[in-house]
Amino acid sequence: MRTLNKFIGTELVTVSELGDIISNGLVKPFQSFVVTDAQDGKILLFANDGGNIDPQAVNQTTGEWGTYDVGTDVFTAQGGDNTVAIQAVIVGDFNATIGDVEYGIPIPFPFYLTTYRVYAQDAPSGGTTILDLKKNGVSVTSSGAEISSGNNFSTTPPVITTNTFAADDIAMPSFTSVASTPGKRYTITLIGYKL
Repeated sequence: MRTLNKFIGTELVTVSELGDIISNGLVKPFQSFVVTDAQDGKILLFANDGGNIDPQAVNQTTGEWGTYDVGTDVFTAQGGDNTVAIQAVIVGDFNATIGDVEYGIPIPFPFYLTTYRVYAQDAPSGGTTILDLKKNGVSVTSSGAEISSGNNFSTTPPVITTNTFAADDIAMPSFTSVASTPGKRYTITLIGYKL
């Protein structure tokens, strides 16, 4: 059985390794995986808040949204080729602090944001860390994604109030609250689709 590598926010796994992780109950809430040897391409999967793999997936090879069955290694495309996930490292080897992160994320095409997820390699502790998201300096949420104490992955999803981004808009992650031990090495994944 494979030992999970906590160095990055998204685990790179084979079909067999993911099967072992699932069967041994090692999937954590909001965790993400890329199945690197799936027969239909590299498949991006997410776990829900109960730690179960969501059947909805993104084929990173083709850009298609659909469903993926781990047991049969079959991806079924649904809804065309417009669904995407944009991932960026937003905090390096230093503690997260309240305010905007150092670098924004240029959006490369017209984009509709459905949600975002946050991962901290070094989990925060001693309170809740909240990450807001701004578009060109203005918040797009009524409440940001929350990481509760001791967790690596966001435990409460954001409430999105502004979904649309134009090409070359800047998505700026911004911490509105940090735990007493803030955590390090944060990654954000923006999930949505091309317009």
